[in-house]
Amino acid sequence: MNGPREPAHTTSPLSDVLVILDASADAPVRAEVVRWLRVTQRLPPRLFIASGTPDQVAEVVRLPGVSAVLDRGESPTPTLALNETERLYVDAWRSPGPRKDRPGDGQSWDAPGFTPPG
Repeated sequence: MNGPREPAHTTSPLSDVLVILDASADAPVRAEVVRWLRVTQRLPPRLFIASGTPDQVAEVVRLPGVSAVLDRGESPTPTLALNETERLYVDAWRSPGPRKDRPGDGQSWDAPGFTPPG
C-alpha cells in the first residue's frame, strides 16, 4: 500500500476506471486511491472516476477496502449493494454519451494550426 507511485510523465496508456469502495472504507483508503490514480470525479464517500496506467490500476485493485474497479464496459455486480444515487452515477459513467467532434478539441491553446476562440 505504500509502494512508489509511477511518475506522471509515463508513456503507458491511461485507462479510465470507476473505483467502488466498501461501505466501511475510511479516509486512508480514499487517500490511497487518490495517491495512485488521477481522480477526475467522485461521488463521496464510495465512488471515484479516475485514470491511471495498468500498473497503477492494478495497485488500486489490491487495496483493502476496494470493492471493484470497473472499465466502462463492465457492470457492477449486485453484491456491491449500490444505493439509487450510486446506481445512477455508475449508469451515467457507463453511458457513451453523444460524440463531439470539435476542431482543436484536446489541443493546447497554442498548438500549431489552432486559433483559440475569441
